Amino acid sequence: MKFPKPYEVPPPPLNLVADQFERGEAGKFFRMVEVHQEGRNDLVRIVEDTEVPGNHVLKVSRHPELKQGFNPHFYWNPQVSEGTAKLLFKVRLQAGANINCEWRSKGHPYQTGPALRIGNGKVTSRGKELLKLPGEGWVQVEMKAAIGQPGPSWTAAVTLTDGSRQEFDGLQCDPDWSVPGWVGFSAGGVGSVSYELDDLSFEIE
Repeated sequence: MKFPKPYEVPPPPLNLVADQFERGEAGKFFRMVEVHQEGRNDLVRIVEDTEVPGNHVLKVSRHPELKQGFNPHFYWNPQVSEGTAKLLFKVRLQAGANINCEWRSKGHPYQTGPALRIGNGKVTSRGKELLKLPGEGWVQVEMKAAIGQPGPSWTAAVTLTDGSRQEFDGLQCDPDWSVPGWVGFSAGGVGSVSYELDDLSFEIE
């Protein structure tokens, strides 16, 4: 007698965020991420670019009444377990603003994989300064890491407003980090400062 094979639960679909923000709130972004802004609804929104008419960007603003220094923040679980992941985005910071972008494992306490802090005129990773940022224009950032291998090193690339590109290899993750269950951006700064993102994408190669 042959028995049917037991049903295997399929893996969840990949949650690969990719948005240029040109469709406003009808785009993919707000359907694929969790946004936390302490009960407000006006701190993470899509607005028209003040420098390029017709272009739209994601604007993230701090507020002096927020209780948590990392808010507003947003994140998603890409649902990946293998391959090489690449996060791309453009960022423009108002004077006094800063952001943290981290890839974390699931659960608490979590392990941290690729991580960058951008603000105060520089880009750092785990407290180490990678480069200085001139002015307040758009900066393009690339973060890339192998998935499924505990404690891998990772690479970053930053393209400045003048088109010059700097690459950084051998950046460190926590020893037990291997899979990103949380990829997110948290805001920093004092008062009502803001930053803007554009051309955000998380890809698997």
